[in-house]
Amino acid sequence: MLAVEVFRDFDEAMRLADHPRYGLAAGVFTSDVRKALRAAHCLQAGTVWVNHFGPNIDPNAPMGGYKQSGFGKDFGMAGMDKFLRTKNIAIRF
Repeated sequence: MLAVEVFRDFDEAMRLADHPRYGLAAGVFTSDVRKALRAAHCLQAGTVWVNHFGPNIDPNAPMGGYKQSGFGKDFGMAGMDKFLRTKNIAIRF
């Protein structure tokens, strides 16, 4: 199944694509690399695929969503943060 939505310009496309509550992943299909990167930065999603779509995520890359599609990240250095207990110690001599 394929869903197709018609839009007039880039800003309208971003409004249609960016869900107000969820943001696990998104896909952008275009031959214009600049537009792809601009869209990837605009979309509030934890993963943005460009010109492909699927779960072939590198285990070294952080995985997790934005908004109500995920709390924290798994994998990569970002995934390690949830296992750390950071402490700030300030000493005045």
